[in-house]
Amino acid sequence: MSRPRKSPRPAAKGLAELGPALSSAAVFFHETLAGKLGLNATDTKCAGFVLRSKGPVTAGDLAAFTGLTTGAVTGIINRLEKARLIERVVGGGDRRVVQLRLRKDAAARLKPLYAPLQKSVAALAASYSAAESAVIRDFMEKAVALMENETERLRGTGDQAHAVFRKI
Repeated sequence: MSRPRKSPRPAAKGLAELGPALSSAAVFFHETLAGKLGLNATDTKCAGFVLRSKGPVTAGDLAAFTGLTTGAVTGIINRLEKARLIERVVGGGDRRVVQLRLRKDAAARLKPLYAPLQKSVAALAASYSAAESAVIRDFMEKAVALMENETERLRGTGDQAHAVFRKI
């Protein structure tokens, strides 16, 4: 005989309802911000990937990160280069390898767009105790991992792309 399923705790139900609202707010924020630059949200997310990467980034890295074709990624790179956010750099001794890097002036141009939200989020984060922050961090890290896994599942890539997500 199977046990009856427990209904979610009230707090968990509230979090589940807030997830789509937070996701929508983030998508609309990024799409609006990108529009200010003449780009779309995918373009600016790719610029952010280049900015936060811990090493050289190639078009192949962006293709793995986004799940897009290399042709689509070339379009993104062209738009980011035209918007003067990134530049192509021939990598090392192999002229066939092109690496992408954020232009030196890009961060200064992006800061006025992101700074108000960053300041507000920092103030919000500071309003929580260390213990509360640890719980929030734990939840967010696990939620990010769930989203990455589900994205990979939908792409059909399994664990293949997970290393690219960890690059940032």
